[in-house]
Amino acid sequence: MIGLITLGTSPRLDLLSYFEEYRRGDKFILVGALDGLSNDSIKKLTVHEGNYPLSVRIGTQSEVIDIEVLKPFIEKQINHLHELGCKRAVLLCSGEFDFFFKSQIPIIRPSFLLEGTVKANQNNKNILVVSPIKEQIAANEKKWRSYGFNPIVIAIPPTDFSCEQIKNALPNDCVSQIVLDCISYTREHRLLVEKQTNWNTWTPIELVGGILNLY
Repeated sequence: MIGLITLGTSPRLDLLSYFEEYRRGDKFILVGALDGLSNDSIKKLTVHEGNYPLSVRIGTQSEVIDIEVLKPFIEKQINHLHELGCKRAVLLCSGEFDFFFKSQIPIIRPSFLLEGTVKANQNNKNILVVSPIKEQIAANEKKWRSYGFNPIVIAIPPTDFSCEQIKNALPNDCVSQIVLDCISYTREHRLLVEKQTNWNTWTPIELVGGILNLY
């Protein structure tokens, strides 16, 4: 079994249905880091300020919660998945977790896959990064600069996606790649961007799917 951890609450049928394509005999179990918490308890998590705000799906709504606040809840679900018999787990977030989780099973972290892929395919340091919320722009700019790139960072929600803002943000000099830096950006988002811009575009969910296909 392979565990899937979304940072909000389950179910996330949109994410689960995507990974079902890579079943290869494995069963997927999806849990939410904030499963079991009341709405009031979740609201209290949103008041903490931090360095890396994340858009977290709670049912049909979204909240902005800092990455550090979520750590103990993620670790709890990692242990739960281990107890259920999962042989590995996927963290369904491409945010920069600059800490390691206490875990008895391997954790696949999309941010590492995304960084490595973009570095492996670069022909210059200029990239366009698309974030899901405006609150994350500064954090993503800092993250991608720490990787050695010169990023232009914009915000486009996955649920209200348009290529117009991407085309308007592209500089006159070329960028080498476009990064859709959120697990909720899909294959369809990538294909639309590549068709409209002709630039190589990456989504973390597809990179994770490719890794799972190797096991």
